[in-house]
Amino acid sequence: MNSRDNLAGHPRRALRAFAGITPEAGLIRKALLLGSLYLCQALPMGFIFGGMPIIMRSEHVPLQQIGLLFVLHFPWAMKIFYAARVDRHYVRTLGRRKTWIVPLVWLSAILFFTISFLDMSRHYPVIFAVLLIYNLAMATSDIAVDGYATDILAPGEMRWGATLQACGRFAGMILGGGLFLALYGVLGWPQICRLLALAQFLLSLPALTIREPSAPHVPHAMPGDRPGVLGFLKQPRARWAIPALLLPTAFFFCGFQMRMPLMADLGLIPKEAGTILMHVGYPVGFAATVLSGWLLKRVGALPFLRFFCLGAIGLTAATICHAGRGTISPTHAAILLACDNALLGAINVWAYTLIMRLSAGRQSGTGVAALGSIFMLPPLILAPPAGAVGDRVGFFTLYSGLLALMLLCWAMTEGVLAEAKRRGSSPLGVTK
Repeated sequence: MNSRDNLAGHPRRALRAFAGITPEAGLIRKALLLGSLYLCQALPMGFIFGGMPIIMRSEHVPLQQIGLLFVLHFPWAMKIFYAARVDRHYVRTLGRRKTWIVPLVWLSAILFFTISFLDMSRHYPVIFAVLLIYNLAMATSDIAVDGYATDILAPGEMRWGATLQACGRFAGMILGGGLFLALYGVLGWPQICRLLALAQFLLSLPALTIREPSAPHVPHAMPGDRPGVLGFLKQPRARWAIPALLLPTAFFFCGFQMRMPLMADLGLIPKEAGTILMHVGYPVGFAATVLSGWLLKRVGALPFLRFFCLGAIGLTAATICHAGRGTISPTHAAILLACDNALLGAINVWAYTLIMRLSAGRQSGTGVAALGSIFMLPPLILAPPAGAVGDRVGFFTLYSGLLALMLLCWAMTEGVLAEAKRRGSSPLGVTK
Protein backbone atom coordinates (compact mmCIF):
# COMPACT_ATOMS: atom_id res chain seq x y z
CA MET A 1 0.00 0.00 0.00
CA ASN A 2 1.44 3.39 -0.99
CA SER A 3 1.44 6.55 1.12
CA ARG A 4 -1.66 7.91 -0.62
CA ASP A 5 -3.59 4.76 0.31
CA ASN A 6 -2.36 5.13 3.88
CA LEU A 7 -3.67 8.69 4.07
CA ALA A 8 -6.99 7.69 2.55
CA GLY A 9 -7.34 4.88 5.02
CA HIS A 10 -6.82 6.99 8.15
CA PRO A 11 -10.41 8.37 8.36
CA ARG A 12 -11.88 4.88 7.90
CA ARG A 13 -9.56 3.41 10.53
CA ALA A 14 -10.36 6.27 12.90
CA LEU A 15 -14.10 5.66 12.53
CA ARG A 16 -13.66 1.89 12.88
CA ALA A 17 -12.08 2.57 16.30
CA PHE A 18 -15.50 3.83 17.44
CA ALA A 19 -17.52 1.05 15.80
CA GLY A 20 -19.56 -1.25 17.98
CA ILE A 21 -19.02 0.63 21.24
CA THR A 22 -21.20 -1.02 23.90
CA PRO A 23 -21.12 -1.14 27.71
CA GLU A 24 -18.44 -3.84 27.43
CA ALA A 25 -16.05 -1.64 25.40
CA GLY A 26 -12.97 -0.06 27.00
CA LEU A 27 -13.26 3.28 28.81
CA ILE A 28 -10.84 5.02 26.44
CA ARG A 29 -12.93 4.15 23.36
CA LYS A 30 -16.09 5.31 25.13
CA ALA A 31 -14.38 8.53 26.24
CA LEU A 32 -13.17 9.33 22.72
CA LEU A 33 -16.65 8.89 21.27
CA LEU A 34 -18.40 10.84 24.02
CA GLY A 35 -15.68 13.50 24.00
CA SER A 36 -16.23 14.13 20.28
CA LEU A 37 -20.00 14.45 20.82
CA TYR A 38 -19.67 16.82 23.79
CA LEU A 39 -17.06 18.95 21.99
CA CYS A 40 -19.38 19.05 18.97
CA GLN A 41 -21.88 20.83 21.23
CA ALA A 42 -19.44 22.95 23.21
CA LEU A 43 -17.35 24.42 20.40
CA PRO A 44 -20.16 26.46 18.76
CA MET A 45 -21.66 27.29 22.16
CA GLY A 46 -18.32 28.69 23.32
CA PHE A 47 -18.28 30.90 20.24
CA ILE A 48 -21.91 32.04 20.71
CA PHE A 49 -21.62 32.94 24.40
CA GLY A 50 -17.89 33.71 24.62
CA GLY A 51 -17.08 35.31 21.29
CA MET A 52 -20.27 36.74 19.80
CA PRO A 53 -20.87 39.46 22.45
CA ILE A 54 -17.48 40.99 21.59
CA ILE A 55 -18.08 40.62 17.84
CA MET A 56 -21.54 42.13 18.12
CA ARG A 57 -20.25 45.10 20.08
CA SER A 58 -17.53 45.68 17.46
CA GLU A 59 -20.31 45.69 14.82
CA HIS A 60 -22.16 48.37 16.85
CA VAL A 61 -25.06 46.11 17.83
CA PRO A 62 -26.99 47.70 20.75
CA LEU A 63 -26.37 46.29 24.24
CA GLN A 64 -30.04 45.41 24.59
CA GLN A 65 -29.79 43.05 21.61
CA ILE A 66 -26.52 41.60 22.91
CA GLY A 67 -28.30 40.87 26.17
CA LEU A 68 -30.84 38.77 24.26
CA LEU A 69 -28.15 36.10 23.81
CA PHE A 70 -29.05 35.10 27.38
CA VAL A 71 -32.38 33.81 26.02
CA LEU A 72 -30.51 31.19 23.99
CA HIS A 73 -29.89 29.26 27.21
CA PHE A 74 -33.58 28.51 27.67
CA PRO A 75 -33.93 25.63 25.16
CA TRP A 76 -31.38 23.76 27.28
CA ALA A 77 -33.48 24.28 30.41
CA MET A 78 -36.72 23.34 28.65
CA LYS A 79 -35.61 19.80 27.76
CA ILE A 80 -37.54 18.53 30.76
CA PHE A 81 -40.85 19.08 28.95
CA TYR A 82 -40.20 16.79 25.98
CA ALA A 83 -37.28 14.52 26.93
CA ALA A 84 -39.58 11.52 27.42
CA ARG A 85 -40.73 11.80 23.79
CA VAL A 86 -37.11 11.73 22.61
CA ASP A 87 -36.57 8.60 24.70
CA ARG A 88 -39.70 6.90 23.32
CA HIS A 89 -39.80 7.80 19.63
CA TYR A 90 -37.10 6.84 17.15
CA VAL A 91 -36.47 5.21 13.77
CA ARG A 92 -35.73 1.54 14.40
CA THR A 93 -33.33 1.22 11.46
CA LEU A 94 -31.20 4.07 12.84
CA GLY A 95 -31.46 3.26 16.54
CA ARG A 96 -32.80 4.97 19.65
CA ARG A 97 -29.96 7.48 20.06
CA LYS A 98 -28.60 7.87 16.52
CA THR A 99 -32.09 8.88 15.30
CA TRP A 100 -31.77 12.13 17.23
CA ILE A 101 -28.02 12.75 17.41
CA VAL A 102 -26.89 12.62 13.78
CA PRO A 103 -29.77 14.44 11.97
CA LEU A 104 -29.99 17.23 14.56
CA VAL A 105 -26.24 17.84 14.66
CA TRP A 106 -26.17 18.02 10.88
CA LEU A 107 -29.16 20.37 10.92
CA SER A 108 -27.26 22.53 13.42
CA ALA A 109 -24.20 22.60 11.14
CA ILE A 110 -26.43 23.69 8.23
CA LEU A 111 -27.92 26.46 10.38
CA PHE A 112 -24.44 27.76 11.27
CA PHE A 113 -23.51 27.65 7.59
CA THR A 114 -26.70 29.63 6.80
CA ILE A 115 -25.89 32.55 9.10
CA SER A 116 -22.51 32.94 7.38
CA PHE A 117 -24.42 34.71 4.58
CA LEU A 118 -26.01 37.24 6.94
CA ASP A 119 -24.58 40.56 8.11
CA MET A 120 -24.45 40.98 11.89
CA SER A 121 -25.40 44.66 11.99
CA ARG A 122 -28.22 44.45 9.40
CA HIS A 123 -29.66 40.97 9.96
CA TYR A 124 -29.30 40.42 13.70
CA PRO A 125 -33.00 39.52 14.32
CA VAL A 126 -32.75 36.80 11.66
CA ILE A 127 -29.41 35.55 13.06
CA PHE A 128 -30.93 35.44 16.55
CA ALA A 129 -33.94 33.45 15.32
CA VAL A 130 -31.66 30.97 13.53
CA LEU A 131 -29.49 30.60 16.64
CA LEU A 132 -32.60 29.98 18.76
CA ILE A 133 -33.56 27.10 16.42
CA TYR A 134 -29.92 25.97 16.52
CA ASN A 135 -29.95 25.79 20.32
CA LEU A 136 -33.28 23.94 20.31
CA ALA A 137 -31.82 21.36 17.90
CA MET A 138 -28.63 20.92 19.92
CA ALA A 139 -30.51 20.73 23.24
CA THR A 140 -32.71 17.99 21.79
CA SER A 141 -29.68 16.14 20.47
CA ASP A 142 -28.12 16.48 23.93
CA ILE A 143 -30.97 14.44 25.44
CA ALA A 144 -29.92 11.52 23.23
CA VAL A 145 -26.19 12.09 23.83
CA ASP A 146 -26.62 12.09 27.62
CA GLY A 147 -28.89 9.07 27.39
CA TYR A 148 -26.34 7.21 25.27
CA ALA A 149 -23.53 8.10 27.69
CA THR A 150 -25.60 6.79 30.59
CA ASP A 151 -26.41 3.63 28.62
CA ILE A 152 -22.83 2.66 27.75
CA LEU A 153 -20.93 3.76 30.86
CA ALA A 154 -20.54 1.30 33.72
CA PRO A 155 -21.44 2.59 37.22
CA GLY A 156 -17.79 3.21 38.11
CA GLU A 157 -17.22 5.07 34.82
CA MET A 158 -20.04 7.59 35.06
CA ARG A 159 -17.90 10.14 36.88
CA TRP A 160 -15.74 10.23 33.73
CA GLY A 161 -18.83 10.84 31.61
CA ALA A 162 -19.67 13.79 33.86
CA THR A 163 -16.04 14.92 33.64
CA LEU A 164 -16.12 14.86 29.82
CA GLN A 165 -19.32 16.87 29.82
CA ALA A 166 -17.90 19.51 32.18
CA CYS A 167 -14.55 19.60 30.33
CA GLY A 168 -16.48 20.23 27.12
CA ARG A 169 -17.63 23.58 28.48
CA PHE A 170 -14.09 24.75 29.17
CA ALA A 171 -12.77 23.38 25.87
CA GLY A 172 -15.62 25.17 24.11
CA MET A 173 -14.80 28.48 25.79
CA ILE A 174 -11.06 28.12 25.13
CA LEU A 175 -11.52 27.16 21.48
CA GLY A 176 -14.84 28.77 20.56
CA GLY A 177 -14.49 31.88 22.71
CA GLY A 178 -10.70 32.18 22.35
CA LEU A 179 -9.20 30.60 19.23
CA PHE A 180 -12.17 31.23 16.93
CA LEU A 181 -12.54 34.77 18.26
CA ALA A 182 -8.89 35.39 17.38
CA LEU A 183 -9.43 33.87 13.93
CA TYR A 184 -12.42 36.16 13.42
CA GLY A 185 -10.05 39.12 13.09
CA VAL A 186 -8.29 37.34 10.22
CA LEU A 187 -11.08 35.41 8.49
CA GLY A 188 -14.19 37.48 9.20
CA TRP A 189 -17.74 36.45 10.05
CA PRO A 190 -18.63 34.32 6.97
CA GLN A 191 -15.54 32.11 7.10
CA ILE A 192 -15.71 31.64 10.88
CA CYS A 193 -19.32 30.45 10.67
CA ARG A 194 -18.45 28.04 7.86
CA LEU A 195 -15.42 26.77 9.75
CA LEU A 196 -17.58 26.11 12.83
CA ALA A 197 -20.15 24.31 10.70
CA LEU A 198 -17.41 22.11 9.22
CA ALA A 199 -15.92 21.37 12.65
CA GLN A 200 -19.34 20.39 13.96
CA PHE A 201 -19.94 18.07 11.00
CA LEU A 202 -16.54 16.38 11.39
CA LEU A 203 -16.93 15.94 15.15
CA SER A 204 -20.31 14.27 14.58
CA LEU A 205 -18.96 11.58 12.25
CA PRO A 206 -18.08 9.12 15.05
CA ALA A 207 -21.79 9.14 15.95
CA LEU A 208 -22.45 7.25 12.70
CA THR A 209 -20.80 4.21 14.30
CA ILE A 210 -23.09 4.19 17.37
CA ARG A 211 -24.49 0.76 18.14
CA GLU A 212 -27.31 0.69 20.64
CA PRO A 213 -26.55 -1.40 23.76
CA SER A 214 -29.04 -4.21 24.21
CA ALA A 215 -29.15 -3.75 27.98
CA PRO A 216 -28.06 -0.42 29.50
CA HIS A 217 -26.34 -0.44 32.88
CA VAL A 218 -28.74 -0.09 35.82
CA PRO A 219 -26.49 0.53 38.87
CA HIS A 220 -29.31 0.61 41.42
CA ALA A 221 -32.94 -0.33 41.74
CA MET A 222 -35.47 2.44 41.13
CA PRO A 223 -38.79 1.04 42.35
CA GLY A 224 -41.69 1.37 39.92
CA ASP A 225 -39.65 2.46 36.90
CA ARG A 226 -42.46 4.73 35.70
CA PRO A 227 -42.43 6.26 32.22
CA GLY A 228 -42.15 9.98 31.62
CA VAL A 229 -40.62 12.90 33.47
CA LEU A 230 -43.17 13.01 36.30
CA GLY A 231 -42.90 9.26 36.83
CA PHE A 232 -39.12 9.56 37.07
CA LEU A 233 -39.25 12.51 39.46
CA LYS A 234 -41.68 10.69 41.77
CA GLN A 235 -39.11 8.01 42.50
CA PRO A 236 -37.74 8.44 46.06
CA ARG A 237 -34.06 8.95 45.20
CA ALA A 238 -34.91 11.40 42.41
CA ARG A 239 -37.11 13.42 44.79
CA TRP A 240 -34.34 13.66 47.38
CA ALA A 241 -31.79 14.48 44.67
CA ILE A 242 -33.51 17.75 43.76
CA PRO A 243 -32.76 19.62 47.04
CA ALA A 244 -29.32 17.94 47.15
CA LEU A 245 -28.57 19.43 43.72
CA LEU A 246 -30.08 22.87 44.27
CA LEU A 247 -29.39 23.91 47.86
CA PRO A 248 -25.56 23.87 47.81
CA THR A 249 -25.23 25.31 44.29
CA ALA A 250 -27.92 27.91 43.53
CA PHE A 251 -26.29 30.88 45.28
CA PHE A 252 -22.79 29.84 44.21
CA PHE A 253 -24.00 30.09 40.61
CA CYS A 254 -25.40 33.57 41.34
CA GLY A 255 -22.00 34.63 42.64
CA PHE A 256 -20.30 33.09 39.62
CA GLN A 257 -22.47 35.09 37.21
CA MET A 258 -21.92 38.37 39.07
CA ARG A 259 -18.15 38.01 39.45
CA MET A 260 -17.16 39.28 35.99
CA PRO A 261 -19.29 42.47 36.30
CA LEU A 262 -17.68 42.95 39.73
CA MET A 263 -14.24 42.70 38.14
CA ALA A 264 -15.20 45.53 35.77
CA ASP A 265 -16.41 47.68 38.67
CA LEU A 266 -13.12 47.02 40.49
CA GLY A 267 -11.16 48.43 37.55
CA LEU A 268 -10.26 45.34 35.52
CA ILE A 269 -10.46 46.34 31.84
CA PRO A 270 -12.09 43.91 29.36
CA LYS A 271 -8.81 43.04 27.64
CA GLU A 272 -7.23 42.07 30.98
CA ALA A 273 -10.29 40.06 31.97
CA GLY A 274 -10.33 38.19 28.65
CA THR A 275 -6.61 37.41 28.90
CA ILE A 276 -6.99 36.12 32.47
CA LEU A 277 -9.91 33.87 31.52
CA MET A 278 -8.20 32.41 28.46
CA HIS A 279 -4.77 31.89 30.03
CA VAL A 280 -5.73 31.15 33.65
CA GLY A 281 -9.44 30.79 34.41
CA TYR A 282 -10.54 28.30 31.74
CA PRO A 283 -7.35 26.17 31.76
CA VAL A 284 -7.47 25.90 35.56
CA GLY A 285 -11.16 25.04 35.35
CA PHE A 286 -10.42 22.34 32.78
CA ALA A 287 -7.62 20.85 34.91
CA ALA A 288 -9.76 20.98 38.09
CA THR A 289 -12.57 19.21 36.25
CA VAL A 290 -10.31 16.32 35.25
CA LEU A 291 -8.90 16.15 38.78
CA SER A 292 -12.45 16.08 40.19
CA GLY A 293 -13.28 13.01 38.11
CA TRP A 294 -10.34 11.24 39.72
CA LEU A 295 -10.96 12.60 43.22
CA LEU A 296 -14.70 11.91 43.44
CA LYS A 297 -14.16 8.14 43.50
CA ARG A 298 -11.50 8.38 46.21
CA VAL A 299 -13.12 10.72 48.72
CA GLY A 300 -16.80 9.88 48.18
CA ALA A 301 -19.77 12.04 47.19
CA LEU A 302 -20.58 13.65 50.56
CA PRO A 303 -17.00 14.68 51.51
CA PHE A 304 -16.54 15.99 47.96
CA LEU A 305 -19.68 18.13 48.32
CA ARG A 306 -18.44 19.45 51.67
CA PHE A 307 -15.08 20.42 50.14
CA PHE A 308 -16.99 22.29 47.43
CA CYS A 309 -19.15 24.14 49.98
CA LEU A 310 -16.06 25.18 51.95
CA GLY A 311 -14.36 26.38 48.76
CA ALA A 312 -17.43 28.33 47.62
CA ILE A 313 -17.74 30.02 51.02
CA GLY A 314 -14.02 30.88 51.06
CA LEU A 315 -14.20 32.31 47.53
CA THR A 316 -17.26 34.38 48.43
CA ALA A 317 -15.53 35.73 51.55
CA ALA A 318 -12.49 36.74 49.46
CA THR A 319 -14.83 38.42 46.96
CA ILE A 320 -16.44 40.42 49.78
CA CYS A 321 -13.01 41.64 50.89
CA HIS A 322 -12.14 42.92 47.40
CA ALA A 323 -15.61 44.44 46.92
CA GLY A 324 -15.11 46.32 50.20
CA ARG A 325 -11.71 47.65 49.06
CA GLY A 326 -13.13 48.83 45.73
CA THR A 327 -10.13 47.71 43.70
CA ILE A 328 -8.34 44.54 42.62
CA SER A 329 -4.99 43.75 41.04
CA PRO A 330 -4.75 41.54 37.93
CA THR A 331 -2.96 38.88 40.03
CA HIS A 332 -5.72 38.72 42.63
CA ALA A 333 -8.34 38.76 39.87
CA ALA A 334 -6.61 35.79 38.24
CA ILE A 335 -6.66 33.87 41.55
CA LEU A 336 -10.37 34.58 42.13
CA LEU A 337 -11.36 33.66 38.56
CA ALA A 338 -9.22 30.51 38.63
CA CYS A 339 -10.92 29.40 41.87
CA ASP A 340 -14.30 30.34 40.41
CA ASN A 341 -13.85 28.13 37.34
CA ALA A 342 -12.24 25.31 39.35
CA LEU A 343 -15.26 25.17 41.67
CA LEU A 344 -17.63 25.33 38.70
CA GLY A 345 -15.93 22.36 37.06
CA ALA A 346 -15.86 20.39 40.32
CA ILE A 347 -19.53 20.83 41.16
CA ASN A 348 -20.59 19.96 37.61
CA VAL A 349 -18.66 16.68 37.83
CA TRP A 350 -20.31 15.91 41.18
CA ALA A 351 -23.80 16.88 40.03
CA TYR A 352 -23.79 15.13 36.66
CA THR A 353 -22.29 11.96 38.13
CA LEU A 354 -25.22 11.91 40.54
CA ILE A 355 -27.69 12.69 37.74
CA MET A 356 -26.35 10.00 35.40
CA ARG A 357 -26.29 7.33 38.10
CA LEU A 358 -29.87 8.12 39.14
CA SER A 359 -31.05 8.16 35.51
CA ALA A 360 -29.54 4.86 34.34
CA GLY A 361 -32.12 2.50 32.93
CA ARG A 362 -34.79 2.40 30.24
CA GLN A 363 -35.43 6.16 30.30
CA SER A 364 -31.93 7.48 30.87
CA GLY A 365 -32.32 10.42 28.47
CA THR A 366 -35.49 11.51 30.27
CA GLY A 367 -33.86 11.31 33.69
CA VAL A 368 -30.72 13.24 32.76
CA ALA A 369 -32.76 15.92 30.97
CA ALA A 370 -35.20 16.26 33.89
CA LEU A 371 -32.63 16.58 36.67
CA GLY A 372 -30.21 18.53 34.43
CA SER A 373 -32.91 21.10 33.57
CA ILE A 374 -33.87 21.48 37.23
CA PHE A 375 -30.18 21.86 38.14
CA MET A 376 -29.62 24.70 35.65
CA LEU A 377 -32.90 26.60 36.20
CA PRO A 378 -31.96 28.47 39.44
CA PRO A 379 -29.09 30.45 37.86
CA LEU A 380 -31.35 31.40 34.95
CA ILE A 381 -34.13 32.49 37.29
CA LEU A 382 -32.02 34.12 40.01
CA ALA A 383 -29.51 36.00 37.83
CA PRO A 384 -31.80 38.97 36.94
CA PRO A 385 -32.97 39.64 40.54
CA ALA A 386 -29.43 39.16 41.82
CA GLY A 387 -28.24 41.77 39.32
CA ALA A 388 -31.04 44.13 40.38
CA VAL A 389 -30.08 43.70 44.04
CA GLY A 390 -26.43 44.38 43.17
CA ASP A 391 -27.43 47.59 41.36
CA ARG A 392 -29.42 48.75 44.37
CA VAL A 393 -27.18 47.83 47.33
CA GLY A 394 -23.75 47.27 45.76
CA PHE A 395 -21.55 44.20 45.35
CA PHE A 396 -20.31 44.17 48.96
CA THR A 397 -23.83 43.77 50.35
CA LEU A 398 -24.85 41.40 47.54
CA TYR A 399 -22.00 38.99 48.22
CA SER A 400 -22.49 39.29 51.98
CA GLY A 401 -26.07 38.16 51.47
CA LEU A 402 -24.96 35.33 49.17
CA LEU A 403 -22.47 34.18 51.82
CA ALA A 404 -25.19 34.03 54.49
CA LEU A 405 -27.48 32.11 52.11
CA MET A 406 -24.70 29.65 51.23
CA LEU A 407 -24.11 28.87 54.90
CA LEU A 408 -27.83 28.40 55.50
CA CYS A 409 -28.26 26.19 52.41
CA TRP A 410 -25.25 24.05 53.37
CA ALA A 411 -26.84 23.39 56.77
CA MET A 412 -30.14 22.57 55.05
CA THR A 413 -28.36 20.22 52.63
CA GLU A 414 -26.82 18.28 55.51
CA GLY A 415 -30.26 17.94 57.08
CA VAL A 416 -31.89 16.81 53.83
CA LEU A 417 -29.21 14.20 53.13
CA ALA A 418 -29.35 12.89 56.71
CA GLU A 419 -33.12 12.48 56.48
CA ALA A 420 -32.89 10.80 53.06
CA LYS A 421 -30.32 8.35 54.44
CA ARG A 422 -32.54 7.62 57.45
CA ARG A 423 -35.38 6.74 55.07
CA GLY A 424 -33.15 4.53 52.91
CA SER A 425 -33.44 6.80 49.86
CA SER A 426 -30.17 8.74 49.89
CA PRO A 427 -29.35 9.95 46.35
CA LEU A 428 -25.66 9.96 47.25
CA GLY A 429 -25.79 6.24 47.84
CA VAL A 430 -25.47 5.73 44.06
CA THR A 431 -22.30 7.82 43.62
CA LYS A 432 -19.83 5.83 45.66
